[in-house]
Amino acid sequence: MNKEGGIVTQTMPEDYAEKADTLDLRLKHIKVRILNPVDIILTKVGRCNRKDIDDILKIAKKYKIEKQDLMNRFDEYLKSYDGSKNALKGNFRHVCEILYE
Repeated sequence: MNKEGGIVTQTMPEDYAEKADTLDLRLKHIKVRILNPVDIILTKVGRCNRKDIDDILKIAKKYKIEKQDLMNRFDEYLKSYDGSKNALKGNFRHVCEILYE
């Protein structure tokens, strides 16, 4: 949710579920999946507010996310992004500068 109470959505790359981790909750009819760390980071790039940046820094550090992995996956996000691709690219450059320079 955003601060106004609206839900922010984003189209995921087609293979996001395959890349997601499955939690073993021992449920018969429900599978619970968690996005992989790179996908979590990239879902935060679109909005890219201070909280998102803090989350991105923590995730990248904990999971030792390589720049090239992030760049390769970003290309997939860009293909399906419905908003301003230039704004998304700018946010992504900003995140990469913070993480890797």
